[in-house]
Amino acid sequence: MRRAVFSVAAAAHSALSINVPRAKGGAQVVGPKIAQQLEAQLGYCPLNALDVVTTTDDAPAVVIAHPLLHRKKKVEPFPTTYWLAHGDIAAAVATVERDGGVSAAGAAVDSDAMARAHAAYAADRWALLDDEERAFVQDRGWDSLRTVGVAGIRDGGTKCLHAHYAHFLATRANPVGEWVHERLPEAIRALCPD
Repeated sequence: MRRAVFSVAAAAHSALSINVPRAKGGAQVVGPKIAQQLEAQLGYCPLNALDVVTTTDDAPAVVIAHPLLHRKKKVEPFPTTYWLAHGDIAAAVATVERDGGVSAAGAAVDSDAMARAHAAYAADRWALLDDEERAFVQDRGWDSLRTVGVAGIRDGGTKCLHAHYAHFLATRANPVGEWVHERLPEAIRALCPD
């Protein structure tokens, strides 16, 4: 598995230090090969896909997405920074989720560790915006892009296991994602070695 290199600050927040191609206005910047792979795996290529940050078997596993999604002439905030793109992995995570994983994971993980993961996720998302984009976001009152956690979670809880697991695969710093990893079938965990 290839994983992007992240620089995690000593404090509770992390600063994204991946060399993500700049996408003025959230434009898709993945190359044609990656776009084709994502199309094959997801049935579409996310419009705001910036790059693949984790691969497995030379297939994209986690995509990093720009926090501003452009559709036609409309711009919307997009809180999901790490997108799980591998079909087999996503299906296995869906099984954990269907079996009550959201509430079980929320009860099992340390709330302080999860708060740090949410803060790091928000910092990573905010780091993807340039100064002009940050001003645009603040002018529209979309400060949630700077403050909410994994996949837009506001209360520090647990919501979408896919989002938590994508964050874990990209950074290895999400306790819910780690909890999910421990419950996946061995064949799936083998795709995502530590």
